[in-house]
Amino acid sequence: MMGLVLQGCSGTIAASPAPSMPCPPPAPVAAAAPNAAASTAMVQPVASSNVPENAANASLSPAKPSAALDPAGALPVSAHHVVERILDAKVTFFARGEDGRLAVLVDEGGVVMPMRFEAGKWDKLPLPEAHRALVGKSALGMYFGRDNRPRMMGYRTTPEGPRMVYLRYRDGLWQDQRKEVGTLASESSVLFGELGEADPEIVCREGGQAILKGRQGWTVLKASPPKDSVIRGFSGHGYALLGDGLYVGEAKGFVPTGKPAPWKSPVTGFWVGPAGDAVVVEPGASALHALDPKTGAWSSERSPIPGPRDVAGPLGNRYLVGDGGLVYLGASGARRIGEAGLSAARVILIGDHIVAAGPAGVYMIRIR
Repeated sequence: MMGLVLQGCSGTIAASPAPSMPCPPPAPVAAAAPNAAASTAMVQPVASSNVPENAANASLSPAKPSAALDPAGALPVSAHHVVERILDAKVTFFARGEDGRLAVLVDEGGVVMPMRFEAGKWDKLPLPEAHRALVGKSALGMYFGRDNRPRMMGYRTTPEGPRMVYLRYRDGLWQDQRKEVGTLASESSVLFGELGEADPEIVCREGGQAILKGRQGWTVLKASPPKDSVIRGFSGHGYALLGDGLYVGEAKGFVPTGKPAPWKSPVTGFWVGPAGDAVVVEPGASALHALDPKTGAWSSERSPIPGPRDVAGPLGNRYLVGDGGLVYLGASGARRIGEAGLSAARVILIGDHIVAAGPAGVYMIRIR
């Protein structure tokens, strides 16, 4: 799935132990005052006449400068990770597929350009003129379906209103494939979610229903979360990250997991483990928030880099990326990956390596 939700067979990747060099843990951040009691009802769609520009790609947009923290250059460098930039482009969206496939959307002169990494090389897959999209006037995601063919899902904004995009790439062409989303499809549907080889796929329609497309069948949810949610799938469950909490998809809709969220500014990335343990990043506060699945309580700590944008992996074997760099959070503390000055907005674990992407390009991180 999109986004960038990649797991090995155990939901983590096997990493070599970090060096034993001592590294003090990040200083804790005082948790924000809790919100009102979490609702147990399903998330209701948010009605709005204003369609946010490039909403689906928001997590790959650079954050505003954060309050000064220890710069990434001051962190000890990991001796167990090697990083290589494999694409030099302004990436606005990033997802993975099977067998090393990668899907990205690139800002090419203000126009959305799909690119596929397959069999060791990059190819451009330009959209047809009828679906040509401007970066600031569209919210699109590119994914590999379970047939390993690219899909494009989302919407464009036009003077007449939103226009749905749902395409499949086959025989060298993008072709309309709206039948794959059933009753959610219409010319004006605002679609968002996460597709791909993971289980389940998640398709949401603003103001309508959502579908969890599992390998054993579809589950139709009565209500979709808002379109500015961050949607991802983990361990057979669909999740939506909102401004007031983390929600999981159930038959009646998306319902809260855990107690009221401690974050007070936009959150851009998250990861959920097989046991329900979760971690969320808050760029504006340069903070990480962890969910204890047993108590439902959130704990907060300061990020070792400013402007954290995404996170993946369990406690003790975690990868963090953001405006301040690429970092491995191991048992011995934070270790910088690569040279100072790198930045990324999305990170995915893929078997025995890690891929990060953002406005500076795509980076392959290998464990040695």
